[in-house]
Amino acid sequence: MNPDFDGSEEFQPANGNSHAGNWFSWAGPVKTQEEFRSGTTSAKLAQTDAALEQDVLGLVEGMTYEFKVWAKLSAATNSGSHYIGVKNYGGAEIKQKVDSTEWKEYTLEFTYSGNTDARVYCWIEADGGATCYLDD
Repeated sequence: MNPDFDGSEEFQPANGNSHAGNWFSWAGPVKTQEEFRSGTTSAKLAQTDAALEQDVLGLVEGMTYEFKVWAKLSAATNSGSHYIGVKNYGGAEIKQKVDSTEWKEYTLEFTYSGNTDARVYCWIEADGGATCYLDD
């Protein structure tokens, strides 16, 4: 839901329950018009431990899926660790480091074999002085 962050839905505070139907946030992600790839807004994660998560419902066991997202960093950083990822799909967590200061499309492929809803996310393990933006 709301893959371009242009909808009127605000991020929900994360909890231990399902994160289906909207983006759920940890440690302050916000919608912003500072940077965007298309439309008028993007998601901004600006500090260590910030995260956005959404559970994907209705996946078919044995089917292969792609999680695609455009992301960029506000500045190059050697000490930052900004990730996109997929977990709870029935296999080992998959994550990829966001490493570009220009809009770049990141794609994670996974085969659903789980008994729970797959969860897609963006997470800052260490901000390293850089903000992460997501769109589309």
